[in-house]
Amino acid sequence: MNKFFFTIAAILTMVSSFADDELMTSFNTSTTKPFLEIILFAPSESQLHETYIPYIDRLILQMIKEPSLNLYLTAYTHNSGNPEQSGAICEQRLAQLKSYIADRSVAPYRIICINKNFQNTPSSSIIAEANKRNNCIELQFQ
Repeated sequence: MNKFFFTIAAILTMVSSFADDELMTSFNTSTTKPFLEIILFAPSESQLHETYIPYIDRLILQMIKEPSLNLYLTAYTHNSGNPEQSGAICEQRLAQLKSYIADRSVAPYRIICINKNFQNTPSSSIIAEANKRNNCIELQFQ
């Protein structure tokens, strides 16, 4: 239940736009406690938006400083269309993000990828706006 509320709060802080200043205030990689953040993707696209790169780089630096941290990447997509194609898009998103992080000195075994496709999505997919929020990867330290 707590994960649901943290997910909704993270989505609401990040979904309003891709503006740098909005992301800067919401993307927190402090490891004094676990964090949960969302990276949004355009529907049916697997390309990581360049706006997220500085924040992912900060996350990488934190992981390098704290080798006991593992990062869980959980990918979701909207529930319309072909489930196999949606699952493939989730896999592409996960592979791209994991590769980006691992290529920068984080051991791949510390990056755990979970493809939820459209199971247990962060938002109800009844309306189009919620569907946009479901095209995401959740990032969480554990």
